[in-house]
Amino acid sequence: MQSLALHYTERRTVAEYAAEASLSVRHFSTLIHQYTGRTPMQWIHVFTIGQAKHLLQSNLQIKEIADRLGFPEQFTFRKYFKTHTGISPSQYRKVQ
Repeated sequence: MQSLALHYTERRTVAEYAAEASLSVRHFSTLIHQYTGRTPMQWIHVFTIGQAKHLLQSNLQIKEIADRLGFPEQFTFRKYFKTHTGISPSQYRKVQ
């Protein structure tokens, strides 16, 4: 959990977190599911989207938010956000 909070901008795969914990992906996945009730990918997505939503409440431009979250391009961030929330980052800002 601590590793996710520290590295979510640079690590987005379960394998990276499992390797850091010196666990197989399967064992790591089982532990995360037992602890959080989510799959590791859901765990990563929920955390990343939470950080994105927090940053979207600031005056930062969406491109700056994408950069801070470690997305290579604004388009990639927009697509990721919309996939996981159902709305674009700019739409989210409007309803907040």
